[in-house]
Amino acid sequence: MRRAYDYPQSCHILRAALAALALCASHAVAQAWPNVIYQEQKARAAKAMPANRARVEGELKAAGVPAGRVAWYAVPAMSDVMRLADTYPEDGVLSGELQVVLAQGEFEPASFQLFAFDDLKGVTLSTTDLAGPGGAKISGKDLDLRVVKIWFQNGNAWVSYFDDPGLKLVPELLLHDENLVKVDLQKEANYARVRDEKGKESWVWISAPKDFGSNNFNPRNEKGFRDADTIQPVALDRNAFKQFILTVHAAKTQKPGTYRGKIAVAQGGKNLAEIPVAVRVLPFELPLPRTFHDLDKPMLIRMMGANGGSDPKKLQHYYDHGMFHVGFKHNKETV
Repeated sequence: MRRAYDYPQSCHILRAALAALALCASHAVAQAWPNVIYQEQKARAAKAMPANRARVEGELKAAGVPAGRVAWYAVPAMSDVMRLADTYPEDGVLSGELQVVLAQGEFEPASFQLFAFDDLKGVTLSTTDLAGPGGAKISGKDLDLRVVKIWFQNGNAWVSYFDDPGLKLVPELLLHDENLVKVDLQKEANYARVRDEKGKESWVWISAPKDFGSNNFNPRNEKGFRDADTIQPVALDRNAFKQFILTVHAAKTQKPGTYRGKIAVAQGGKNLAEIPVAVRVLPFELPLPRTFHDLDKPMLIRMMGANGGSDPKKLQHYYDHGMFHVGFKHNKETV
């Protein structure tokens, strides 16, 4: 005789309930844990941001540049400076030109920071084709513009990969859509946006401590978690800096010379800034990397999880990012 009490089903329900309680408990503990480094960042920002505004206004006045709603600084794309919203670009050039030098077939980045004097929503950034010698051009399709997303990572982030129980803000993610990840400064947590087949959005907490085993979010396998194909409108905060990275690609057949264009920054159809871009393409391709001890031997680079298999898009992606000998299967190299 079958009992009304269905043991297997009740176990499943109990397990789900316990998992939910564990998630709530882990969230509560995470919030209770003192993120000392972030609190220091927060206190520093409260003092630095008003002072930064006065400094930017002073530099604009000294340079004879009319004050607008935003200002920009050209900054090094590769740097050890952790560029937070309150970090003044000491190494930046006010109203500077973005300059890139690259060989044929190469990718190279440039970077800039926008500073807003007011809260601005729906700010758009768009690139133009770069005009070069004799009517040649670098298409806007070969210009990839992304926003540098500042989010919470462990207290050792930026300087180490070892875990730390605390959290701090780190400029790290390169995104087309900055709203793919939501950063809650009050709860001190990150949330990933997931869309179902009907487009309905849900937010997944992705800052859970590993020890609780509650963070099962896998960005590689989550079907509804995907960045946009091109840069989307961004929000600029009052007295805050926001960094962007522009990656330029020169085709292998690109005509050598200097190419110029701009990045237009606008809101509601009104121009906020035009950032000049200058790209110099050298008349050669770079050779494949070689070992230091023997220039006749290729430098093989292998990265964890980089298995291109037979997918030409993946293999091209690896090649474009400096991995010229990818291709291993079942932990055995097939070079």
